[in-house]
Order: sequence, then C-alpha cells, then structure tokens
Amino acid sequence: MATGPAASDCAKVDWSGLTKAVGSYRRVPSTKTAAAIRRLLPVAQDVCLGEATPIEAARFYQAVERALPTLERRLLARDQAAAQVTFELRKVADGGLLEDLSFVLAKLVVAYPGLFLAELRPHPEQAYVAAMLGPEFVDQTAAVLCVEIHRRIKALEAVTDASLAPVKALALKELRKGPPECE
Repeated sequence: MATGPAASDCAKVDWSGLTKAVGSYRRVPSTKTAAAIRRLLPVAQDVCLGEATPIEAARFYQAVERALPTLERRLLARDQAAAQVTFELRKVADGGLLEDLSFVLAKLVVAYPGLFLAELRPHPEQAYVAAMLGPEFVDQTAAVLCVEIHRRIKALEAVTDASLAPVKALALKELRKGPPECE
C-alpha cells in the first residue's frame, strides 16, 4: 500500500462502510448512492492506505473493481455524480485500482471534455489522468497512440468555458508530454 504522512496525520476511513456504499452504488447508481460514497471519503486530509487491514483493503478494492463497469456506463451517460465519485475514489486507491479508475475517467476527455474539466477543477493535481491511455492501447503502434492523444487535445481545446482554463491548460500540458513522434 502507499506510504505517506505519519499515521497520526492520516484521515480515518470507515473502510467497511465505504465498501458497502460502493456496493450500493453498483447495484443502484444514483446521485443519492454516489453522495453516500462521497460522505465517507476524506475531504482534505491525507489518507494512509496502510491503515486498512488487509481484509478491509481487499474487500474495498474488490467492490470498486466490480463497480467500475457501472461507473464507466454512468460517466459515458454524462453523470456528474459518477465523475465526482470516480475522481474522489482515486484518493483512497493505489496500484492497479488507481490506474483502472484513471482509465475510466480518461474516457470522459473525448466524450464530455467540459464535464472532465469541471470535475478535474477540485483535483488539479490529477490532470495527468487526461493522458492515461487504457489497456485497449497496449501493443498499439505509435501512430494509433498519437491519433488518440490528438483526439483528446482537440476535444479539450474545444472547451471555451473560461472558468475551466486553468485545469484545461494543465490537462493539455500532460497530453503534450506524449511520445515525441506525436508532435
């Protein structure tokens, strides 16, 4: 699990409650069940993932993995609550789960770039998510990767909301770090 601040500086997480809330969201995705997850997530304090027992962590990760298809469907249906929850779940995830949540969120960049940027605004440190290419891009040629990166750049450049300009610039910067052959 991730390391970080001293245990005394860590936010306490109700891992069992969070796991149940994620399961409820998977079964009945709604603004209400998304809000239940968000209420259980720490707001501003660091989370020490190692504070979860191995069983709690395994159950939580399994619940989120099972909920990923639901989150993806809701994101691609332009569900703002799903976008909020997905960004916020990243705060209590690491490793493969963090990556999976990132891949799901990155699909919003082309599908709904304004929604992606609006929900990125409270999490500017997560701008790199815009450049996360999912498993469907593994073993693809550089040309295929470049096409996707350019699609994402074009989608974000089309967003004209001035209030999103700072996070838009951060996301575009991350995308432009792509492979040199994409320039």
